[in-house]
Amino acid sequence: MKHCILVVEDNQLTGALCDWLEVEGYEVWSAADLKASYEVFASGFPDAVLLDIISVPKTASTSSHGCAKKRTCARSP
Repeated sequence: MKHCILVVEDNQLTGALCDWLEVEGYEVWSAADLKASYEVFASGFPDAVLLDIISVPKTASTSSHGCAKKRTCARSP
């Protein structure tokens, strides 16, 4: 079973990073921003998340805080 990594990134390097992780044997999901990552969490939970912290809105103190407010992310570690 492959481990799954969610990449939350909004720049042109996302494709290269995702390709490299797939070559290394990971299943890779991607989201362009934090809001899009909530939709990914609604369909399943990755083993790890690579998050561009600069893309986190100033209104949320951390991505986990913002995610915890969503019912679909309540079980996320």
